[in-house]
Amino acid sequence: MSTRRILALQEAISRKPIELNKPNEQVSKYYGSNVFGQDAMREFLSEEAFQSIQQSMNQGTIVERKMADQVAACMKAWAQSKGVTHFTHWFQTIIGSNCRKA
Repeated sequence: MSTRRILALQEAISRKPIELNKPNEQVSKYYGSNVFGQDAMREFLSEEAFQSIQQSMNQGTIVERKMADQVAACMKAWAQSKGVTHFTHWFQTIIGSNCRKA
């Protein structure tokens, strides 16, 4: 094993656990506050993009490329308004589901 790897492992093992402070309020008061959900979409998206996303979510229609680009830009703006310093899209495949309606 390389010296750097051994040093990294030793450092990791010697670290003390970080104590997390629990919020004083009920979880239900802040749960989902960092989700780009309905309220955030309504605030940041144009009416056309919002309706397109709603239609896609409710009826399974395909989102047009220009709407998807607007959603990505607005999601980034929303995240930045919350003080983020890093941003990524994370898509998870839903295997075995019927996502598109014929």
